[in-house]
Amino acid sequence: MDLVKVGRRDYSVLYKGKSYNIEVVEGREPKHYMVNTFYFGYDIEVIDAETRYMQSRDQSGQHTTGSEVRSPCPAKW
Repeated sequence: MDLVKVGRRDYSVLYKGKSYNIEVVEGREPKHYMVNTFYFGYDIEVIDAETRYMQSRDQSGQHTTGSEVRSPCPAKW
């Protein structure tokens, strides 16, 4: 997968030989985004190491989640 920022909120994604254009809009809460394609919109929450740590400290132990998409994002320096 290849992702390139082409505008203020617009990205071009190359995935399995196909190109997709998406719009990424910041949500009202940190690490929450709305990702729009031509036909669909998706609410996205970034669950990074900090978020996983905070969730593990949650005393209730109850985490409600909808559909999850997990993607490793190795850093490129």
